[in-house]
Amino acid sequence: MTEKLDPALPMNGVQIRGFAGVSRMMLASEMDVLVNSGITPLYNDGGLPTIYRLVTSDIDEGKIWQEGTTRFIADYTLETVQNTLRDRYKRTKNVIRILDSIRTTVKSTLETLEGLEIIENFDASTLTVVKDPSDLYGALIDYEFDVVTPLYTITINQHMKL
Repeated sequence: MTEKLDPALPMNGVQIRGFAGVSRMMLASEMDVLVNSGITPLYNDGGLPTIYRLVTSDIDEGKIWQEGTTRFIADYTLETVQNTLRDRYKRTKNVIRILDSIRTTVKSTLETLEGLEIIENFDASTLTVVKDPSDLYGALIDYEFDVVTPLYTITINQHMKL
């Protein structure tokens, strides 16, 4: 859809290729009203539709989750960790050695994402991998990291079951 592949890059000002038809000119105040309502306004820049500010329609959880970049980073991080774990731990026993290995894998994955500046301030002391008390073969994984956008920094706590 766009030329940006890095989820941490803000989408504001990104041109959308393969789509046309934006002709109405809006005032910045009109576009801000749309943003506050969970609608991503577009404007015409050199004949191409361009994102004014990417937002989601998620306004129930507050303005932080309405920012599209925050959602992209959180989803991308969760998907990256899940895919890495699925690739490495297809059929394993739920023993301490494996739980420690899972913890090391998650830590390495998050440190890689931090090195790529997709997430920030990952603290390995927030990473826990424990046996799932309700599933003999399951593990529960929790960790925290920060997402930094042009507007704010938010700490995200992700939880998953393997």
